[in-house]
Amino acid sequence: MRIPARLAIAIAAAAVIAVVASLAGPASAAGVSEWNKPMCESNAFEYIKTPATEYAATDSAGTCVSAERFHADLDVTSVINMPYQFPAIDSGYVPAGEPTCASAKDTCYAYPVRQEYDGTPVASLGAWLNPGQYKLAFDTWFSPVEGRHDYDKRSGDTEVMIWLSHPGENFGSYLYYVTIDRIRFGVQSWEQGSGVRYVAYVALSGPGSGRGETAAGQRVSYSGLWLNPIWRDAISRGWLTKTDWLWAIDLGYELTKGGKGCNVHEYTLGDVR
Repeated sequence: MRIPARLAIAIAAAAVIAVVASLAGPASAAGVSEWNKPMCESNAFEYIKTPATEYAATDSAGTCVSAERFHADLDVTSVINMPYQFPAIDSGYVPAGEPTCASAKDTCYAYPVRQEYDGTPVASLGAWLNPGQYKLAFDTWFSPVEGRHDYDKRSGDTEVMIWLSHPGENFGSYLYYVTIDRIRFGVQSWEQGSGVRYVAYVALSGPGSGRGETAAGQRVSYSGLWLNPIWRDAISRGWLTKTDWLWAIDLGYELTKGGKGCNVHEYTLGDVR
């Protein structure tokens, strides 16, 4: 879970329990110029400039991460077993509301953007999965209000997570199943007391989807993941609308236990208008 508070998920033998983790510490208001050096337990972020666009690499209250300046890579170098950390590569806005693209002169995607006009976001990435209990996931955020894009003002927002690999994290049952882009997903959703609608698309097939907590290190790759069909499925269920504003596409590890040495490399995200 990213700090400030974000939906946490704990799985019991016969129930799904939603928990809001209130771990204090707002994100830093600016990048910290720590390329190739660990950012530790600071909720800081650092800009990454690639030929296509800029991202921000973020740590969290219980992790250290290392990022490169010109490549969308992220390495989890240290983990305190504080549940629901979310070190990530962000596109859009970081938790405190700062944009991840630092200069209007650069190639910046147009966040926030209405869902019906958000282009055809397609993602590709490689990842190294180490032992642990966590989710390698996309975390995408939508708001009904154009100018609202931080985690402190999110009542009425919708969080759509796409769990690609989730060792030790699963639901006992799902509201329904759907196959999108050749991946079979189980889907769960509920509304939190904070007013945030949470939607989880849990990959039940594809690279790393059946991984166990103690499995040896594994390299996985995903190519040409098209995000629109997942969002359109959420629209068809009444959880999103075409007029909602997309304000963040984050990719990272939501860590419950372990996960040191997990990484993301060669990440690309294209055509967010």
